[in-house]
Amino acid sequence: MRKTIVAGALIALLTAGILGVSLSAAAEADESQFCSPPVVRMALTKLARLVVLKSELGITNEQRGKIKGIVKAHRDELTGAASDVMSKKKALREAILANNEDSIRSASTDLGKTIGNASVAFSKIVAQAKPVLTEEQIKKIHDFATGNEKLEKEWLTQIGK
Repeated sequence: MRKTIVAGALIALLTAGILGVSLSAAAEADESQFCSPPVVRMALTKLARLVVLKSELGITNEQRGKIKGIVKAHRDELTGAASDVMSKKKALREAILANNEDSIRSASTDLGKTIGNASVAFSKIVAQAKPVLTEEQIKKIHDFATGNEKLEKEWLTQIGK
């Protein structure tokens, strides 16, 4: 159970790190928009959808055990990637707050490269875990990601309203 929570937390950290940069930039541009209902609604909707996805996937104990083993084998890689993303995100946030264009561009480039490295590492882990899942489970995960993309597009249309 604890390992599942750790794995979920690591994935959530990577996602939050990526999302956090977007929200930090939005907050810098207009602090009132950061706390506006569209942002809150999007975040809460994504969280609710994640909870529903977890229940709908119907992961068996055998699948859970295999996925835990894969995640455990890559724990150091995952925590390192998450830590790197978080530190680069912090550097970007600090550059934004300092309002230094050169620093912002440099920190953005660094963060982009770090997210790219983390994404490549994560994709290798996903490639190992994917065969553990059924086609139906994979489709549900794909549909979940597609739904999140739609939410993000909707959020973009709500900015400034």
